[in-house]
Amino acid sequence: MSVPPLTTVICLNVPEGWLFGIDLQFFQTTPQFHGVKAIPNGIHVVHWGVDQQNVRSGHFFIAEDQKIVILRWNKEKEEMEVGDEIGELDISAIKSSEWKAFPRERQNVYADMV
Repeated sequence: MSVPPLTTVICLNVPEGWLFGIDLQFFQTTPQFHGVKAIPNGIHVVHWGVDQQNVRSGHFFIAEDQKIVILRWNKEKEEMEVGDEIGELDISAIKSSEWKAFPRERQNVYADMV
């Protein structure tokens, strides 16, 4: 398995149209949203919520080389599950997926999406 060199946050089942952010940046989710890659080392917070008028929840983490943080929206419980709450089998399946780093030469395409 090839893992991107910096931290990756994988987001599963995040409802379309929600706000999702990392640190001071946030954006509205689309069906194509599955997470954030190339997060530099250090302390960060990811946060999510229905919209700007409602309370947001969040998760602090320490980014390190090749770390993977997994978040999954649980529709039944209406809450975001983080890491250990997801279950070992599910995490193993997610981590065994093929990873491809976002090509730096297409960086402008990414900038247009956020």
